[in-house]
Amino acid sequence: MGRIVDALTDAIRPWTEQRGLRADQIRLQREDVLLEIAQKARDRLALQRVEAKPLSTKLLIPFLEKASLEDKDVALRDAWASLLVSATKMEKARHLTFVDILSRISSEELRLLERVCFAYKGFPERFYPGGHTEENQRKVENNARLLSVRTDDDEGPRKARDSFVSACELTYGELTYLSVHTRHGSVFFYFKAGDMGATDFQTLEILQRERLIEILRADPSGTGAQIGYFNVTPIGIDFVRDCSPQADEMAARRPPPVQPIPVSKEQGDKIIAALREKERREQKPPTSL
Repeated sequence: MGRIVDALTDAIRPWTEQRGLRADQIRLQREDVLLEIAQKARDRLALQRVEAKPLSTKLLIPFLEKASLEDKDVALRDAWASLLVSATKMEKARHLTFVDILSRISSEELRLLERVCFAYKGFPERFYPGGHTEENQRKVENNARLLSVRTDDDEGPRKARDSFVSACELTYGELTYLSVHTRHGSVFFYFKAGDMGATDFQTLEILQRERLIEILRADPSGTGAQIGYFNVTPIGIDFVRDCSPQADEMAARRPPPVQPIPVSKEQGDKIIAALREKERREQKPPTSL
């Protein structure tokens, strides 16, 4: 084993020596990273007046191992601290999964997820049945007719694109590309994350690999249009909720829930009786044979 370690040290020396790193320095650097993450987490818990609770060994050991590998990415160090705070409040199975995911992504992926999730004023709420995925699909299909242009106006395709984008505001999702169908063929428009050569497109592929988003394509019949978009998955929303330092601030934007109006038992009985009487009057008499 000693020979193997020596051989490995020699093999990686060209990369480590350029940064002035040796084995003991790497160990100290990892310790410094963990100290910074832990201090950030303690500061946040203190502000929220939450007492730190012990974590399970199954979560704590991989967390320490993988969080200590962060180098200069301050945004990801903040994300590790946020994950530690979330797990401290109430440890769940998903936190162990998020440790793995956070160790495999960069701050580019986290920023894109934050941008899409925080665009929804109700973050981090989700709704059932169906949820935002079915709602986004309906929006795309119902508004696809706007992408069919019959005039020869050069500005027609651009106006059609703008009309569609305005009418098709997605929840926990974004458009990546679309085509406008004209009498002379299709005109394609690409968005920030839709161009295959753009950094955001590669970021989407990484996020889909981690199952934090789902990349979709629609070809609504009768329109001749093609529409590309993506949805953040439910686990992706939870990932942002647990790992983003801005999650609490964004969640505080939600309007307060509507409080029920208290009524007495007598008032409640009268309301129920009135509803039953209304149902009785609206019932049709049975048809006689």
